[in-house]
Amino acid sequence: MKMKSIVLALAAVMLSAIAFAGCGAEQVQYAIDYYDSTSYDQDGNLIYNENLFYRNEREVDAPDPFVYYNEADGYYYLYGTTSGSISFETFRSKDLTSWEAMGTVFNASDYDTSVRNAVSKDSWAPELIYDDTLEKYVFFFSATPNSTSAEFLMYAAVGDSPAGPFTLVDFSEEGVGDKSKDVNGVTYTERKDSVTVSGIDYTFTDDFARYQYFDPEQFALALEKADPGMFTIYQNSGYIPAIDPHPYVDEDGQKYMYFCLGAGAGTNYLVGMKAGETWLDLDYSSLKLLTMAGYYDVEGNEVNPAEGANNSVNEGPTMTKHNGVYYLTFSVNGYLDRSYSVLQAVSDSPLGPFRKLTEAENGVLLSTDGMAMDLVSGPGHHSFIQRDGEMYIIYHKHNNPEKPTGARHVNVDRIEWVTITDKDGGTLDVMYCNGPTTNLQPLLEFDSEYVNIADKAEISASNLEEGSSTDYLKDGLLSIYKYADQPFIEQYVKETYITGTSTITLNFADYETVRAIMIYNSKDMTAAFREIKRIEFDCVDANGNAVTYFIKDLQFDWKYNKYTDSDELIREGSAAIAEFNEMQCKTIRITIEVPEKGWTFDENGNIIDNLEDYMMFEHENRVGLSEIVVLGARD
Repeated sequence: MKMKSIVLALAAVMLSAIAFAGCGAEQVQYAIDYYDSTSYDQDGNLIYNENLFYRNEREVDAPDPFVYYNEADGYYYLYGTTSGSISFETFRSKDLTSWEAMGTVFNASDYDTSVRNAVSKDSWAPELIYDDTLEKYVFFFSATPNSTSAEFLMYAAVGDSPAGPFTLVDFSEEGVGDKSKDVNGVTYTERKDSVTVSGIDYTFTDDFARYQYFDPEQFALALEKADPGMFTIYQNSGYIPAIDPHPYVDEDGQKYMYFCLGAGAGTNYLVGMKAGETWLDLDYSSLKLLTMAGYYDVEGNEVNPAEGANNSVNEGPTMTKHNGVYYLTFSVNGYLDRSYSVLQAVSDSPLGPFRKLTEAENGVLLSTDGMAMDLVSGPGHHSFIQRDGEMYIIYHKHNNPEKPTGARHVNVDRIEWVTITDKDGGTLDVMYCNGPTTNLQPLLEFDSEYVNIADKAEISASNLEEGSSTDYLKDGLLSIYKYADQPFIEQYVKETYITGTSTITLNFADYETVRAIMIYNSKDMTAAFREIKRIEFDCVDANGNAVTYFIKDLQFDWKYNKYTDSDELIREGSAAIAEFNEMQCKTIRITIEVPEKGWTFDENGNIIDNLEDYMMFEHENRVGLSEIVVLGARD
């Protein structure tokens, strides 16, 4: 249950305990009213403030999600494998978390027989881009025609709005793209002869051929040239199966189209090529094979253990450029599998050669942590949005993690860049995902009145474990993975450890407007805190007087944040949360006690105290903290 606002009042309750504030003066402390986001409605739904937080709940069913930001109206438009076998819907949002259905943008049944034959079933994974030359939005997708042999072909449709409707492009029309003529300059309507590829004669005179985004003849010849042995894998009817289109424009204005070669069973490749003046023109001479499923590079020289040699899926490509390096991200393993994940590869060129990152380089960007997560299954097929200095990944996961099917819904989490030492000893930035999360997270900053200001503070702590650092509390990296990607995690995504009752102090240079605080727990139950003993805020009141407000025994939501079937596992990326009315605060002190023993839970998720007979695990006698988020007003 989401609440638009939770109104709180500062409780003017004077305590008998007195704090001293310099020069012998006594400073009164006041308890404050706050909400800890641990309450549930009668249906078991968490009550939280959606003006401050969001949670990856099942709001929109849209497998293979792609999000496009439309500057003209300020909306984000979401497309996916929706509606049915021959149609697509779209949704729009201002915040990437709450979506409004905008209806159907393309439906083949609305058109004549030739279109219905071209788009007969398997309409998958659309993406959108605006073409400045055409002055049209171009909508790409794959589908299977009404054919006994051809399947999984690429299409383009155009429209005047990201909300559609989109009309399928007929490339036989005069002047529409390069494909109005074949490689010998013969127009579509004049074609009578077959083309020979790998010693086999093919004809492309089917009614649906004129709607193909890839010219069947030029595509087949280009693939044969790129790898003479590759074409025979997919020859079939001569129409090359291709899915998951991804248009990308580089900084110099050059257009590139990326896609997955093949579909279903068989070894899959990611492919890229240049586009021409418009998105309806393609430069087939530039076609390159970019990745090979199961291997680090396209030549298949070395098995990538993050996939395994038996993996036959590299799909859902997305291109990102960062500090001059090109990052190709993509999904591996079947979309029906819990192990469906997102990997990343790097290159100095948009058409490669690409090298998949090793696990020590965070090659696996998004996963179920070795399939250990209880509420997450199959996180993959994604797109990115960058806004106001933050980067977000929009992806799908299975509706039912216990019995995965094609039913999937949309999630969003944050991406951070981490500078690492790569396998060759050089310096490289790699993506790290603060996800997949299922618990409350701060609202995406571009749409929030409040942003995380913890990095403004100098942070210190008593009883800090030797070798640990409070810098980890404000590095932006959440402790998510316990079982997968260990070499990278151990080196770069660290928790701050305390070994006894500790006070963590955040000192700001000046008074800041503070609205909420989140203290992220350890990813390991054996190093988790039970609750936050006390939080003190040194502030000034409305009259300019120095005052200290406090929160005592802030609860952590154990009912939700322990695994469903285990009292020994804690959900990663979870925090103790307090929201309150705005305060003008300069110093925050957080006191945490280290549990002496482990504990277990009753049927309602409440902690049973340290009873020897009920302990489910042994506590390490230290507490790990992943991050501290202070939500404050923007500068």
